Amino acid sequence: MADVLAWLTSLANLVNVNLEFEAKKKYGRGFCPRCGMRKCICEE
Repeated sequence: MADVLAWLTSLANLVNVNLEFEAKKKYGRGFCPRCGMRKCICEE
């Protein structure tokens, strides 16, 4: 899994994607991206 993460990070770097910005945009609000709740109520 670490190899996949390293590969994807390298790919993002090649196409000038700021991973920190994108992660904060998606997850930085402290809410679940699926259900929108602060405490996740998604069924696993």
